[in-house]
Amino acid sequence: MHASNIDVLVVTTPWCHHCRAMRPTLDRLAVTYGESMRFHHIDASVEPDRVDGLHVQGTPTIILEVDGAERARLVGRVSDTDLEAFLVSYGTHRAFPTDAVVRAGAGVALIVSGWMLAAPVLAAVGLALAAWAAVTMWRWTR
Repeated sequence: MHASNIDVLVVTTPWCHHCRAMRPTLDRLAVTYGESMRFHHIDASVEPDRVDGLHVQGTPTIILEVDGAERARLVGRVSDTDLEAFLVSYGTHRAFPTDAVVRAGAGVALIVSGWMLAAPVLAAVGLALAAWAAVTMWRWTR
């Protein structure tokens, strides 16, 4: 899945040690993912009204917006690896939930087996698995 308009809002303050420590990683990620994401650095001490509107409770806060709607948020310092994984998983290249396909197949097999064996409990478990798979795949498309 590739979202068309991805904005990464990075809310910091000049006196925040964690904000300063994360800045080089954020700059590197902005270069790496600049084709698919727009990075916006917001200084909470300069734009307090904007920060209040974003409901920021502390710095650093990284908000990922897709098509203008908040998709995910990180608060506090995170490792470089976790920060990049956060951006990739929520922003550009979300892997298809193959586990949902397995659950759907198992669910269908249990439904059919329950019907053929006249075992309603087996069919009900299959229905639950299939529904869980459907919800997972539906969420992936959003």
